[in-house]
Amino acid sequence: SMGSMGADMADINNDGYPEIYVTDMLPETDERMKTKTRFENWDKYQLGLRNGFYHQFTRNVLQLNNRDGTFSEIGRLAGVHATDWSWGALIADFDNDGWKDIFVANGIFKDLTDQDYINFYSDPEKVRELIKEEREGAVTRMIDEMPSEAIPNYAFRNNGDLTFSNVAEQWGLAQPSFSNGAAYGDLDNDGDLDLVVNNVNMPAFVYRNEAAKQSGSRFLVVDLEGAAPNTNAFGAQVSVYHQGKVWYQEQAPMRGFQSSVGQRLHFGLGALETADSLMVLWPDGSQSVLTNVETNQVITLKQEDAQAPAVGNRAPEGAGKALLFRPYAPATPPVYTHRENDFIDFDRDRLLYHMLSREGPPIAVGDANGDGLDDFYIGGAKGSPGALLLQQAGGGFAPSNQALWAEAIDAEDSDALFFDADQDGDLDLYVASGSNEYSSLSFSLLDRLYFNDGRGGFVQSPQLLPAAKPE
Repeated sequence: SMGSMGADMADINNDGYPEIYVTDMLPETDERMKTKTRFENWDKYQLGLRNGFYHQFTRNVLQLNNRDGTFSEIGRLAGVHATDWSWGALIADFDNDGWKDIFVANGIFKDLTDQDYINFYSDPEKVRELIKEEREGAVTRMIDEMPSEAIPNYAFRNNGDLTFSNVAEQWGLAQPSFSNGAAYGDLDNDGDLDLVVNNVNMPAFVYRNEAAKQSGSRFLVVDLEGAAPNTNAFGAQVSVYHQGKVWYQEQAPMRGFQSSVGQRLHFGLGALETADSLMVLWPDGSQSVLTNVETNQVITLKQEDAQAPAVGNRAPEGAGKALLFRPYAPATPPVYTHRENDFIDFDRDRLLYHMLSREGPPIAVGDANGDGLDDFYIGGAKGSPGALLLQQAGGGFAPSNQALWAEAIDAEDSDALFFDADQDGDLDLYVASGSNEYSSLSFSLLDRLYFNDGRGGFVQSPQLLPAAKPE
């Protein structure tokens, strides 16, 4: 995200690994997006990349844990990327169905990014007139005239397939407000999580959760008592297991935006009446294990009763000084890396909504060398050749005929297809050229046809093929 606000970390897909959710300020509706948001231009975005700021965009991000030390951003896939000017983000199972949901507290008391307001007061003459009229009250008047619109918070129900649905209206959480901090906890001890939301210039909200009254809404609450000085057992990990399923939480109450939630870990378990087991991994590596655990109860566990750390879990000497993160490097380098040329379509046509020169790379799949294994051709951008990657019998791919593809280094591959062009029983390759960075008369827009010798050796056909230009 660009302007990260609130954040939470919890397991949304019940695989035992926590995801990360971070809020930003992208509106959901088209009207508010066009009137309240101004996006960075391309040149400033590229400047940020060159200065080490990576890819930053004004929207919420949901980082899916790949369980190998890497994460994949799925905010738009999950449907949780646009919640307006957002602050607090909380991940918890609010309906006790066994899947963690997401609550987002949002709102800004003054819409300081309102584009009409900014355009009006960006006129120096209007500002001078205001100062002349109001003198010392000019700043107050400018603030008073700034638009203000309360908007509803968001409550996303987990669909169990990495997607979420906004159910704030159905759950009674859609009251327009200017919210920022939020915290959850079972305030009435009825087995579901209630919600407290802090608001700006208006009373706070206290929402009583009625999920416990619904059928198939069972729960398990774990109350941890750690050893001194960490009596709250911060950093403890709790897992509930049943028939191959796992529900995982960490004892870390500091969540959302400047907020702290209840310190008893609440597990929604759907209709489950008895869990196979419950395991606590305490901060010192010791463990507590319970079996055949009945749900709909509060369990208190003490670190002093835990089993001593196993050899593999015991903290090594000097662990307190160990690095939390280390540079990630893949086990094997990639056999091919696509390199895009630095052509900016927006400098030629400011009304484009995306760059037409960067629609690649295309990929064509087929058995190029007749060994029964699928190979693939991946197209190149202007200034960078494509590549034919042959699948190896032992796994992996190896490049082939690189000198041939480099002959078309000035072209931009826009599509590719394997087919038997000369009817000799093997797959030939057709590569289409495109992009809008050339003159319509450029030879770089000519398509290419490559004939296969049956063993994966290709030669380019000398015949002229259609060019990607209008008649």
